Amino acid sequence: MKSIQRFLAVSLVLTTTFSPSYQLSASASTSVPSSDQASTWAQPAIRVVKGLQLMQGDPDGSFRPLEEMTRQEFATVLSRVLQLNTQEVKRSSYHDVSGADWGFKQIHAVRSAGLMLGDTTGNFHPNSLITREEMAVVLVRAAQVDPMGYGVRLKTADAAEVSDWARDSVQAAIELGLMRGDGTRFYPQDTAKREEVAVVALDLFRKTQETPTPIVEEIVGNTVQMNGHVYQITDSLKGLFKTANAAFLVGSKVKFEKVGDLITKVTYLESGKNGVSLDAGNSVIEGDVLIRGHEVHLDNLRVTKSIQFSGNGQQHVVVGNLSAQISELRNPQLQLELTQKTQFSGMRVFADSSLVTGGAVIPKIILEDGVQNLHFVGDLGTVVYNSKADMILTGNGNVEEVQLDGSGELTLTIDGRIKTATVDNAAATCVLNSKNTIVEKLVLNYGQSAGGVVDNFSQAKDQILVIIIKGSGSGGGSPGIPQVNKPPQSKANLLRTLTLGGPGVQLLPTDLATDMDGDLLSFAGVSNVSDASKAVVAVNPQGLLEVTPLMQGDLFVTVNVTDSRFTTPVTIQLKIQPQPDIIAPVVTGVVDNQTYTSAVVPNSSDTDIQTVSLTQNGTVVAGYTLGTPISQDGNYLLTVTDQAGNSTTVHFVVSIDMSLPVVAGVLDNQAYHTPVTPTSPETDIATVALTLDGLVVAGYELGTPITQDGSYVLTVTDLDGKSTVVHFSIDTVAPVVTGVVDSQTYTSVVTPSSVDSDIQSVQLTRDGTSVAGYALGTGITTDGEYVLTVTDRAGNSTVVHFSLNMNAPVVMGVLDAHTYSTAVTPTSSDTDIQTITLTQDGINVVGYSLGTAITQDGSYVLTVTDLAGHSTVLHFVIDSTIPVVTGLVDNQIYTTAVTPDSIDTDIQTVTLTKNGSVVAGYSLGTAISGDGSYVLTVTDQAGGSSVIHFTIDTAAPVVTGVLDNQTYGTSVTPVSGDSDLQTVTLTLDGTPVSGYTLGTTITADGTYELTVTDHAGNSSVFHFIIDKTSPVVSGVVDNHIYGTSVTPVSSDTDITTVTLTQDGTAVAGYTLG
Repeated sequence: MKSIQRFLAVSLVLTTTFSPSYQLSASASTSVPSSDQASTWAQPAIRVVKGLQLMQGDPDGSFRPLEEMTRQEFATVLSRVLQLNTQEVKRSSYHDVSGADWGFKQIHAVRSAGLMLGDTTGNFHPNSLITREEMAVVLVRAAQVDPMGYGVRLKTADAAEVSDWARDSVQAAIELGLMRGDGTRFYPQDTAKREEVAVVALDLFRKTQETPTPIVEEIVGNTVQMNGHVYQITDSLKGLFKTANAAFLVGSKVKFEKVGDLITKVTYLESGKNGVSLDAGNSVIEGDVLIRGHEVHLDNLRVTKSIQFSGNGQQHVVVGNLSAQISELRNPQLQLELTQKTQFSGMRVFADSSLVTGGAVIPKIILEDGVQNLHFVGDLGTVVYNSKADMILTGNGNVEEVQLDGSGELTLTIDGRIKTATVDNAAATCVLNSKNTIVEKLVLNYGQSAGGVVDNFSQAKDQILVIIIKGSGSGGGSPGIPQVNKPPQSKANLLRTLTLGGPGVQLLPTDLATDMDGDLLSFAGVSNVSDASKAVVAVNPQGLLEVTPLMQGDLFVTVNVTDSRFTTPVTIQLKIQPQPDIIAPVVTGVVDNQTYTSAVVPNSSDTDIQTVSLTQNGTVVAGYTLGTPISQDGNYLLTVTDQAGNSTTVHFVVSIDMSLPVVAGVLDNQAYHTPVTPTSPETDIATVALTLDGLVVAGYELGTPITQDGSYVLTVTDLDGKSTVVHFSIDTVAPVVTGVVDSQTYTSVVTPSSVDSDIQSVQLTRDGTSVAGYALGTGITTDGEYVLTVTDRAGNSTVVHFSLNMNAPVVMGVLDAHTYSTAVTPTSSDTDIQTITLTQDGINVVGYSLGTAITQDGSYVLTVTDLAGHSTVLHFVIDSTIPVVTGLVDNQIYTTAVTPDSIDTDIQTVTLTKNGSVVAGYSLGTAISGDGSYVLTVTDQAGGSSVIHFTIDTAAPVVTGVLDNQTYGTSVTPVSGDSDLQTVTLTLDGTPVSGYTLGTTITADGTYELTVTDHAGNSSVFHFIIDKTSPVVSGVVDNHIYGTSVTPVSSDTDITTVTLTQDGTAVAGYTLG
């Protein structure tokens, strides 16, 4: 179990979070909870714990913040936060927990830590909701407190609800401050939501981390949160700390340098996340990087030192456009893929790995102890085999050089070409295990053979194109005897500077001389030392020239260098300097990493001080010199440098208590309307003095409630003589308001006022809306529902509810002095109607209420009165009977004048139209005589109307085609253009002609009577004769010539005319006979 000892220090977080009375501040939030949206105060913590993988949600991303937490879930959170060992689990210790349960290992981890146990039947109840009493037991166990006996003191109101097994722990948790209730109850059976546990988990995680390295918790915009602190990001690092990299960075460890809250440099990055990518935007990490995750992509990153790949289990990393001084491969299951833009100055391999170079630049790869097999794809630079153990190098690609520096055997299984294989260790061997491995040049030491180095040389000799033996000058095949051997040659400018008292110097022969034949050089002794008192010069057993300085000055040493054939004396000049000043200045008066509560005076007795630099809270203190007191509070960095460049740096804090005693529970110049209890967290309180209305309150002590009304002065003085003086008053009496009474209705202006002199605020609302700027003493004249709140400086308030009603009720649906022809329904929207009275023809209508239809005819009086006594009186009439008109009947035709009239006394209007045109000024009682079609409309005051349509027609029908008292010798056809004919009667010689209609031709001879009658009864009577037989004339015959006189006569009685002409000339006055 890790960091359990710290649990007690942070357990108060759990206390507040899991208490029923606790509410987290809403000020840290921005959102409203939904079914999967956390309360605003929990959202930041949820984001961080998910990023740190302390708590997870569902696969679809749902966190379920409002759900309650099970015992299995709580065990899992505890194991992650406290980093408990979840690996060493072989079998379940509980009947109801199996290896198939997702929380199997975590449940047993908290059990092994002694934090969460099962019941007496051997069950853990993993899916049960965890209760407050269960959490109390967990916290007390974590605090390593024995709770036995605490339970007898459990006095909460719900103590009976606490399980027997939890009583001791619940009381212990309360007494230790680990948990609390609401002051009365503990709520032992209540449970916690996931969002509450998220807040607890984050705070607990921060406080139990053993490493001081900051951990990234959240990235928002251009800020990063680490260990609960939010930092700004300098521009050059914004590509690294962008939100797109949050999945990679959250949970990563970062070391950095900062100015204030601005991160200016990152010196270390460690990430263990799986399945993540980082695009650093070419940001620079000025230090080391450690990657432990699997399926990781790294792009556009610059590392000034090393990048190390060191995970547990399978690890696949893809690197693109990344540069580093050196890379280290330490995971035996690492698969590292590089791209062409990746550049490492070197690579060290400590474990079996797979490497895809992708064209990346890697000048040198060193295979260290611990590697058994390195597999690569792509081209490599120089590969240095530096191990004592056997090793296999497999791959597909070309290698610039293989250096056999180790003492084991290197097996080469490469499909490609090795440009040079150099044997630097005489014990090294190798095997060319693939026919596809071609060594262009094998370089051996003098005296070595290819068969002695390449174990399978007989099979692979054709794969070695050239063999070079250092010191022989021959190439290919066996070593030869040199024809000409040149002696070693001294190098130029052989000057070395040594420091007296220093470690001296050790030189190789090749440091002083060269050999053109490539022979191995060695020292053959020292031949001359110009001043042996200044140094000890000798060739040590390792063959190195060793010089140990004894005295300051110049020295010349001649040493012999040989290639085993020739010896060349080489002279080197040594300058021995006095030992430099490497002792940093001694600074007194201040100690590194100390906090001071009084002024400090840094000083130094050193006489070679060159510079003094002092910063306060990151800002340089200009002109500071040692010996000057520092009295201002702040974080200081003092750097003192001597003339030799040695520096002493002192970090210290000055925190001088210049503050007055802190007094809580009461504020200066504040008025209170409830008792107050002044307290102080200070431990150096010397005296406490309290006065009430100028009189000393004897024996008053902080922590004692002050309940009496009055003006107080509290003086608290500490041991340093500093005093805090608090003036306050207690006033528990609400303001007295006059001019208005609560719950009253007023019918005239009201003017609230108060004689109190400590009125703080006055608020007035009308109908729920605030009346801006209202002040007491101002008359209120507008009708409405009012609430007046008057508050004094102590916070006491008097609230008065009242109504102002200065207007009569508004009645709708009926008008005063109005007559209606239909039913009416009086209503009112007023809510303060007191009484309603209705009379019909002077008689009270019992029980009438507004909204009831009034349908009967009559004269009405409606009186509506409100609570304020205002009345609205309406007189109206309902008359649903239309006017009675006499003197004519609707739809009648008259042949004589008519005189319409009416006995009704409420006639409002009379309208008469004739043939569609209004007869102006017509009034009833006036005779109407002209023929025409009439409409008479008579309307009473109720709007009821009588409409009468009638016609006056005094003219007989006009008949054409026949005339009265005429005789016709041809047929006749009587007709008429009148449209109002009623009857047509025709008689022939006194006998009716049945069915005769006008327009029918009359042909038969006879005596006729035609009678035509219209709708008005007017008749036209025509008497006429039809006689179509010519008169019979006797006494003369037509076309006859007589010789005697003739006497024409006729027996016809209807002779009308007789005309006689003689020789064309009328015989006037001739008559028959």
